[in-house]
Amino acid sequence: MALRTHSRGRRAGLLDLHLQRVSSLRGHARDLCGACAGKPLAALELTYESLRRLRDEGISHEELEMNRQQLKGNMLMALESTSTRMSRMAKSLIHHARIVSVDEIIQRLDAVTEAGVQSYARKAFQPPALQSPCLVR
Repeated sequence: MALRTHSRGRRAGLLDLHLQRVSSLRGHARDLCGACAGKPLAALELTYESLRRLRDEGISHEELEMNRQQLKGNMLMALESTSTRMSRMAKSLIHHARIVSVDEIIQRLDAVTEAGVQSYARKAFQPPALQSPCLVR
């Protein structure tokens, strides 16, 4: 979300960050530590800065719409793979005890608002969540 815009804007070439799943934003901060070859601390700093900005300033309508369309496109493209469809249905059964339709997922994505993203970010990205150790070799 905000990470992609920021990484290409102010620090182009450092890394190309993007969040693949809106539902697991918190875990990505730790995972991105090793995402940038040779510069994990810079990657982590940029990630935390972007998450703080998302929490404090929110997200623009354009940015939300761009990410919403990307998620929809990725999901629809993944439906072309039989194994991905099977995996999606299995996860749906495990988490919801039913198979959630693609139409329902798209409706839920369409229901996400700028205020909702910021509200979630304010809850998820408080200081304990933004303090992760990073071991560098």
